[in-house]
Amino acid sequence: METPEMFHMVGALCGLAIYNSIIVDLNFPLAMFKKLLGQQPTLEDLKELDPVVGKSLQQLLEYEEPDLDEVFALNFEVVFDKYGEICHVPLVENGASIPVNQANKQLYVEKYVDYRFNKSCDEQYKAFHRGFHLVCSGFALKMFRPLELQVTNLSLSLSLLAPSPLSLSRLQ
Repeated sequence: METPEMFHMVGALCGLAIYNSIIVDLNFPLAMFKKLLGQQPTLEDLKELDPVVGKSLQQLLEYEEPDLDEVFALNFEVVFDKYGEICHVPLVENGASIPVNQANKQLYVEKYVDYRFNKSCDEQYKAFHRGFHLVCSGFALKMFRPLELQVTNLSLSLSLLAPSPLSLSRLQ
């Protein structure tokens, strides 16, 4: 299981790579770099991260018929399987009892995107963010756009994330 310390270390390594102009291949989604720059991820970012869910939410937004609540049968909650246990997370207070309809579908999509990019990974992201900004922050970082950070952060092997101890030879 990944610990906050591991996310902190990976954040620091990514910050060091950018600071030292080293290209790393960690293949983070653009949304990660948006968050590092203080921008909020959008439905377009979710389409990159999870194309099936992103496309489904786009179809929900485009659906104009009055029977949306019957066709999509959604409530303001996220339901997922966590190690064989079905988990229900409300997107708003009493979300399980609030059906998604034409009047609130935009809010549902916004809350879902917020959940996926913020609430569901808050602890891990905060640790990564602290590590990254420990090394790479300030005015120089703000000069980048998210796509530029993503391109800059592309060739250190993912094997660096393996549970074995890091060594100077592996980093080189």
